[in-house]
Amino acid sequence: MGGGGSDIISYSSKYGGKVIGFSIDSYVTSMISAQNEFQKRNVIKYYDVEEYENSSEITNPFLRAAMEISDVTSRYSMSILSDTPPGSGLGGSAAFLNSVISAAYSLEHDSLKKEELAEISSSIEIEKLKLPVGKQDHYLSALGGMNMITFNKDGTVEIEPIRVRENCAGYLKNRLLLFHTNICRKAGEQLEFQSKKIVENNEKTICLVDYMKELVGDVYNAFSSDSPDEIGPIIQKHWKYKYSLNNNKVNSDMNDLFELCYKNGADGCKILGAGGGGFILISTKEGAQQEIRRILTEKNMRELKFDIDYGGTQIYELGGKQ
Repeated sequence: MGGGGSDIISYSSKYGGKVIGFSIDSYVTSMISAQNEFQKRNVIKYYDVEEYENSSEITNPFLRAAMEISDVTSRYSMSILSDTPPGSGLGGSAAFLNSVISAAYSLEHDSLKKEELAEISSSIEIEKLKLPVGKQDHYLSALGGMNMITFNKDGTVEIEPIRVRENCAGYLKNRLLLFHTNICRKAGEQLEFQSKKIVENNEKTICLVDYMKELVGDVYNAFSSDSPDEIGPIIQKHWKYKYSLNNNKVNSDMNDLFELCYKNGADGCKILGAGGGGFILISTKEGAQQEIRRILTEKNMRELKFDIDYGGTQIYELGGKQ
């Protein structure tokens, strides 16, 4: 909802970061079971199938890092299902890592605390895979609900849960729309450009991220006062700053689409995640939802209906086994 980009390590380690956001009821589900001694190789099924003896043999770098850090010594079989496509801007890689690590870790160890899980999964992307990402997706996915999260310069993290009251709850459920652009992108490509500019002390980039971080306070005040009509214009401001960071062709095309939405009852629009594709978030004025749905459906975009998920990353035991 606000502050995205300020959690990237190149920025937060110098200036401190702050974001506000929430988890939705779209999931990555990992099912793992220990196998008997007659199974010679481990098996993981996702959009591919991998069979291996040692975790170092896994070809998917996210899976390889997750299974190595989980330190499972017994033979196992795992299946992973995701509700949304990769490159969607919904924090899918963070949810993927949180799901796999929590399932694998619990097979032979005590369950991780949510904050521990977020730190482990974010360290995989940032330190092991050297991706120019931040930590907000890992924390929001692990925690569930709506939270304001502060990333201090010394690496510590502060979490403040946000109570969603009646008017804002109705706004999130009825007036905030998610549509997929049918374009998948890698967040790293977008964020690498931004991170490089920050490292180079590019004044424009740093100022734009400063502005996006300042919007966190505005979002917080809107939810605290239960004033949903204030949220759409904040989303509009956030997109203005994000677009100025990287006005590539996809972002420019989306900008034209957003102008059409504004003419038909939207009061805030932006591409989620790093930009360049994935899902778009549309805030509508009361009564304008169906017209916005019509416009975006005619553009062959598909809606993802959602609600807030308050559980975060969770572990369930089935049939006495995890």
